[in-house]
Amino acid sequence: MADARLWDGGMIRFAAIGALTAAPAFAQDDVELRPAPEWFVEAVVAVTTAEQLARSCSTLSLEGQTVHEATTEVIVRLREAGFDTDRPDGGMEPSTEAFRAHQNAFLDKHGLSGEITEEMVCAAGRAEMAEGSKIGEYLMEMPG
Repeated sequence: MADARLWDGGMIRFAAIGALTAAPAFAQDDVELRPAPEWFVEAVVAVTTAEQLARSCSTLSLEGQTVHEATTEVIVRLREAGFDTDRPDGGMEPSTEAFRAHQNAFLDKHGLSGEITEEMVCAAGRAEMAEGSKIGEYLMEMPG
């Protein structure tokens, strides 16, 4: 059985760039913080959701190369859009509510509430893979 706590805000983790908007803003040299672009929020939610699915389902794993390429692309796009990826906050306002809205939509889509079983989590991951969603692109089925 998957631990339901894994789905309670725990999906907001994206190794290199998740901290950009999940962390509080740090004052630094009169930098005006800007809202996180929607594509950034969607990218972070897709990767972190896939990560949680893979952690919670013994027959799913992350497609490491695909995740690496997506992370690199997001960092490049952030820089091109004028965000400072060297800052802890990336020059972005915190986006907790935007992340939460996307996460809740995913949970609702797959009926993941209450007592969440591994079977439910695996089914959600397989559905995303079948759909060809970004989340599904970051997952692969493991023999098991």
